[in-house]
Amino acid sequence: MNNERIVIKILKPVKKTKIRREIKILQTLRGGVNIINLIDVVRDPMTKTPALIMEYVDTGDIDFRTLYKSFTDYDIRFYIYEVLKALDYCHSKGIMHRDVKPHNIMIDHNNKRLRLIDWGLAEFYHPQQEYNVRVASRYFKGPELLTMWFGESEGNVREVFDKARAAAPCVLFFDELDSVGVARGSGAGGDAGGAGDRVLNQLLTEMDGAGAKKNLFFIGATNRPEILDEALIRPGRLDQLIYIPLPDFVARVGIIKAVLRKSPLAPNVNLEFLAQMCEGFSGADMTELCQRATKAAIRESIAAEEERKKLMAGNEDAMMEMDDPVPVITRSHFEEAMANARKSVTEYDLTKFEQFRTKFDPAYATKTGAKQRAVINWPEDNSS
Repeated sequence: MNNERIVIKILKPVKKTKIRREIKILQTLRGGVNIINLIDVVRDPMTKTPALIMEYVDTGDIDFRTLYKSFTDYDIRFYIYEVLKALDYCHSKGIMHRDVKPHNIMIDHNNKRLRLIDWGLAEFYHPQQEYNVRVASRYFKGPELLTMWFGESEGNVREVFDKARAAAPCVLFFDELDSVGVARGSGAGGDAGGAGDRVLNQLLTEMDGAGAKKNLFFIGATNRPEILDEALIRPGRLDQLIYIPLPDFVARVGIIKAVLRKSPLAPNVNLEFLAQMCEGFSGADMTELCQRATKAAIRESIAAEEERKKLMAGNEDAMMEMDDPVPVITRSHFEEAMANARKSVTEYDLTKFEQFRTKFDPAYATKTGAKQRAVINWPEDNSS
């Protein structure tokens, strides 16, 4: 390479189609205005992991947060124009970057040189195709942080928070929080080796270090709040409880309409009445109900089609001209689905949620009368 410095990007073990897409995009954009140049593609002979050999941009090891503060008004206008030229070129090739942010813009300020990098989320544009707009969002489910190797689970927690700090301001949302936030020493997590306790300790340490200066916001979701460690929900950590109840009538109508928005319905199917019948159902329960009704219609259509084939055997032309025997989802299909419907959230579960909400949400406890307002004998104010 004539002693020139290069960058080696080792690709993650993702789907081969994504790897081939990124390579194809970089090959298409090779030589483009302000586009990082792909020099070659190599593979590790042992792991077969591909790596991209790319041009090196000398940023002087200066973080963009520090560099941007030194920009003059002219510098800002100049670099924004350079980014727009890069986007104009890739759009002219029918390619969308879809992840333009400071981390993906390399600037050699001494030579007034800019390169748009990281085309892993880029895609070729197809007019009739719908695209997910949240391509660069990061989400972690609690169980994904736990591994069987000693010390690796805690490292996963540190890595998540390191990425969040690098991307600050940032919102960290953990789904299934109870898998890593179970009360220590309770044994509820089924962890004999104590890995769950170590992960929780690491999580608490990281949360305490993610103060207001870091601009990090932590959100967790769980349907088992009673097993959470109380240290996790003390003030200064997860100190605001937001209880999401079962959907009311208006919400149920909206959920059913959203699930059935692409499904053909008979004119006499009243979705508002169906929502009334689904009182106490969760969103997942109503989704299952609609899916069962759809499947019932499909089964009936297949059975009618098979019967029609038997009656009209040998007359294929007539068969081709006939319409679908069950073109819509009817009341009978919903009646069949409702016969097997069930509520996933029991009254016992609702009682547990209410007790937890009353214990940890003072505003709700005062509103429901579960707790009385404290009486404080304030000292006499003699300042007046």
